[in-house]
Amino acid sequence: MKLVNRVPLTVPALAKLAKASDPRTSSFAVFASSDSLFVWGLIDQGNHYHEFVNFNTDTGPERPGWFQVSVSGLGRLNASIGYVTVAEVRVNSVLTQSVDALRAGPLRERLQPGIDDYLHGIKTKLETELRPRFEEGRRYFQEIWIETLCRLLLRAQNYRHGGALLIAGGKTWVDLDVKYAVGYDRLSRAMVAKGIHEVEEFAASDEIMTLMDEDEQSLPTGLYVDEWVSRDEVEGRRSEIDSAIWFISLLTRVDGLVLLDNQLGVHGFGVEIRTPVEPPNLYLAPGPRATEKSLRRVDPLHYGTRHRSMMRFCSAHAGTIGLVISQDGHVRAVTMVGSKLVMWENLRLQLPQFARRPKRRRN
Repeated sequence: MKLVNRVPLTVPALAKLAKASDPRTSSFAVFASSDSLFVWGLIDQGNHYHEFVNFNTDTGPERPGWFQVSVSGLGRLNASIGYVTVAEVRVNSVLTQSVDALRAGPLRERLQPGIDDYLHGIKTKLETELRPRFEEGRRYFQEIWIETLCRLLLRAQNYRHGGALLIAGGKTWVDLDVKYAVGYDRLSRAMVAKGIHEVEEFAASDEIMTLMDEDEQSLPTGLYVDEWVSRDEVEGRRSEIDSAIWFISLLTRVDGLVLLDNQLGVHGFGVEIRTPVEPPNLYLAPGPRATEKSLRRVDPLHYGTRHRSMMRFCSAHAGTIGLVISQDGHVRAVTMVGSKLVMWENLRLQLPQFARRPKRRRN
């Protein structure tokens, strides 16, 4: 939408115009004339960008302009080029990179049992002839599992309430006071069902394309039926996953943590940690690998009550993963790496740099 008269980009003018825009829906088109900046109009449909970067859709549009800057909260600015965040200002600090520890390094290794269960659930329920197709897409499905966890953390982060998730294997937990015990595995079941139907859809679609490439005069109607039925099932399961993520993320607003198993099944919320012993050490990892030389020792007392209680539990129970969402928007992960308690700050949750989304061959 072009403005009839351009508006000088000054603080008073921007404060007034800001009410007409929101980072999720639109942005101001700003360009220089001589030595001054002016607002020339507004660009709509920003919601497509947010849906894509937060893994809610499989494709996204090109972003307009040389670079983009958005105000995401009080004292918070985000600068990006296309889909890549290049810097973030949080009050008095500038962050130039996030840590992709959910996709590489020891934290990723801790998540692997849950990912393996998810992959096993898909493969064992597929028809035998479709299992080679699943193996071809194994890396894709692993990424889908990580994306689902990222979506859950992003939803909880957007509440600006703070919260915590504890991923712990097994069915019994010590040092935990579970105020509201539940048994909710809808998310994991829907993820497996969606994966099965995706493999079926991809297989039917590829077979149709192969026959078309061979210049077949007629194609089996059943293949088209299989493709469209599977696609419809995929969309239905995608909606179910979205609902389950919303449901679980709301539980983080209750005081206490949300207790998850390795498959992201919920076993309780409003959970209080009762581990009494403080961790003997805490180290910050600047990168996902958490190499011995890169770790920096820090004082746990630098962090708040929610963080310190999670540190106590993860230090006492190796193999567990604590994910803490601060009210200021930071998302941190903590787990034991060997004999050291390691924390990653500013986890990368949105679309990673240079990510390439899988695309279907046909529409």
